[in-house]
Amino acid sequence: MQPTYRDHTGRAIFSSSQVQKYGLPENNGWSETYLVAEEEADTHPLTTTFKTAKEYAFVKQREIHRYCRVSRFRSILRHIMGNGSLSTKKSMNFLDDIVHDLPILIKYTPPCLLWDEIRKTLKRNDGVKYYSRIPTIIKKLELANFDKSKNVHIFLRVMEDFREMDRIFELVKDDMQRTYFPSLRFTALRLLDRHGYTIPIAIPYARTSPRVDRLLKDYDIFWDKLRELENEGLIDFFNFYFIFS
Repeated sequence: MQPTYRDHTGRAIFSSSQVQKYGLPENNGWSETYLVAEEEADTHPLTTTFKTAKEYAFVKQREIHRYCRVSRFRSILRHIMGNGSLSTKKSMNFLDDIVHDLPILIKYTPPCLLWDEIRKTLKRNDGVKYYSRIPTIIKKLELANFDKSKNVHIFLRVMEDFREMDRIFELVKDDMQRTYFPSLRFTALRLLDRHGYTIPIAIPYARTSPRVDRLLKDYDIFWDKLRELENEGLIDFFNFYFIFS
């Protein structure tokens, strides 16, 4: 049995766990003077009483977040159309903070550059999670005018389109070689184009050309499958669209 260490005087120091496991040092052949240092686990052992066990059993577990693709798309679409909100105190305070970091002449920035300017400002201020709200931020700052005349009608039609795309994703994801649904922002922009909605600012489909090319290909796969199902009589999507367009 050997000491765990020696102090500055050279005296041997054994731990309380050693004594508990092997017995006293002198009973194990140790003849020098020594000290026993108590370890935290022995000084304050972790014990579970009936009360603590009972309380733990009834602790409300944190609710698992359920991702809903349609709800997420609805939120993104609202922001792109300028109908989103920054209603929480945290988001409003964040907006107040970044205003002072915007370019001085931001109000004179061309619509084709507004998105990137706001994005750069958000990135500098750790506001990545607000990227999807850039159109709403632009609207709040009165840097662009969003047309509200056909908002509700087009919003409903785009949502109807997306629900069909969401419903058949499992049928086409192997053809796309994807596990997850393609970019929701890209999908929202393409569906708005499909319904003739003009956004007052330029919003990029994606950051790189190869990514845009792949998203365009995936988008075509969606519509090819919808047409195929229509021809097989499994859905009546295009007739539905024609009636209400």
